[in-house]
Amino acid sequence: MRRLSSALFIGSTLALAVLVIWRVGTKKETARSQEHIALATHILESFSKVATQPLDVALFKEIVEHQIVSDVNKLTADEQRKLLACVAQFYACYSSGQFEEYKKFRVRPPFKVGERLAAAAKQAALEKGVTLTSEEDILRFAWDMWNGTNRIAGVGKQSIKVSFVVRPDLGLSLRQPSAGTFPGLGVSCWEGAVIYEPSPEELLQKNGVLRYFRLEMNVRFNTNEHGPATPLVLIGYWDPTLEDWMPICLCTFFQAHNYDLIF
Repeated sequence: MRRLSSALFIGSTLALAVLVIWRVGTKKETARSQEHIALATHILESFSKVATQPLDVALFKEIVEHQIVSDVNKLTADEQRKLLACVAQFYACYSSGQFEEYKKFRVRPPFKVGERLAAAAKQAALEKGVTLTSEEDILRFAWDMWNGTNRIAGVGKQSIKVSFVVRPDLGLSLRQPSAGTFPGLGVSCWEGAVIYEPSPEELLQKNGVLRYFRLEMNVRFNTNEHGPATPLVLIGYWDPTLEDWMPICLCTFFQAHNYDLIF
């Protein structure tokens, strides 16, 4: 399910301008309004010039592998291998739009389907006369219902970055893309379709810290191939009980028109 934090919606320059004018104009701060509008326009124009291209999974994996190897002192060989597998499977999933790839990426026992997604899927299935008998049925139905054919259509190769950090919290500040910010606005994040056991909250309470990975890159979605690129952030954490990296959320700075997904 998606958590909105006042992300910029894109689809046209006019739409962005209307959004900015409404947000700052209603506060009757004329001078600041003009500054915000100018900055928003600059951000939109700068990301319109960002070059992206289709990447197959093998090339994407090769680029990410180089990023991981360059930070070899922070991870063991096993952690590197598992992180590469996690990130490559993420890209295989969201560049293809295939549920079977989603299963490989997100369905990792022990897990449960998020309550909000499960309730929405069951209600929609009931209205369509469809019976859902398992958690995989729920996820498959939700994927077909709401993810559709949405996928990553282009990536800025030079923008791909992988970083690591240890935090004594749930890492909410990591969700903001470093490639672009806008005063008073946050990001649009998808999370909670799959909840792992133990949860990040349980691991944090037990261990006092969590180790996170952060994949950031500029992308264009298939619903907005001719519009501005958007910074995209994938965040995951290391589960010492399962000894693997677990994806937790996917965030974008710009929210592309007609784009949604299941995460």
